[in-house]
Amino acid sequence: MRLSEKDSLKWLKAHGHEIKPAIFYKIKAHIKGFTEKRKFELFREGLWEQHLERIDQLETALKLAWENYHMETGASKKVRILETVAIQERVKSKICIMILK
Repeated sequence: MRLSEKDSLKWLKAHGHEIKPAIFYKIKAHIKGFTEKRKFELFREGLWEQHLERIDQLETALKLAWENYHMETGASKKVRILETVAIQERVKSKICIMILK
């Protein structure tokens, strides 16, 4: 969940960490720099390709799950397939978000 600057500052204040907007952006920039550094390390260590391969595998599994869903006639089995699809979509989203940061 992403918060606006105003909401972020409110949340911090409510949790005992009142800071000025300038400090907020300084911390945010530091975090972004750390994220870029981590992404470079992943790329350097060959883990980047591993993440992309996992996304490809998830997309293949999702495609097969949807094919099975459309062929299935039993309602309970369809529900189980949809639950699997939902879990796979969340995992795929988390990996994509991590890669894009």
